[in-house]
Amino acid sequence: MGSVRETIAVRLILLALAAVIGFEVLLLLSDVRESQAASNLWLGVETVELTPAVASQYDLGSGYGLLVSRVFVDSPAYQADVKTGDVLTHWNGISVITPEQLQTLLSKARADKQVKLTVIRQGAELPLRVMLGPRPGH
Repeated sequence: MGSVRETIAVRLILLALAAVIGFEVLLLLSDVRESQAASNLWLGVETVELTPAVASQYDLGSGYGLLVSRVFVDSPAYQADVKTGDVLTHWNGISVITPEQLQTLLSKARADKQVKLTVIRQGAELPLRVMLGPRPGH
């Protein structure tokens, strides 16, 4: 059997480990909550990839981006003046090519930060700022 000092030392080490583990668990829970909050963020648009066929159909010329096919009333996009027919080309300076990419960018966004969108409207590039909000019903 160990001495009283050894027993106290072992208990102190175990307490320190428990504190570290508890802190790591709190950080993990915080990350999970932030991830869940981010996954509930909403821009409030429906988009279609701007393929050559879509660009030709809507007389948009060649290029890349997402054609906004619907803007939900009272959504963050609606409040930021995104319009049906806009072509979304950039999200915080990142080129947007596919709806899946837009969804990935949205999932990584933070609720307390503005997002800078670049859209093309009637042939002119237009910068817009949007504050993402919670998805209705969440």
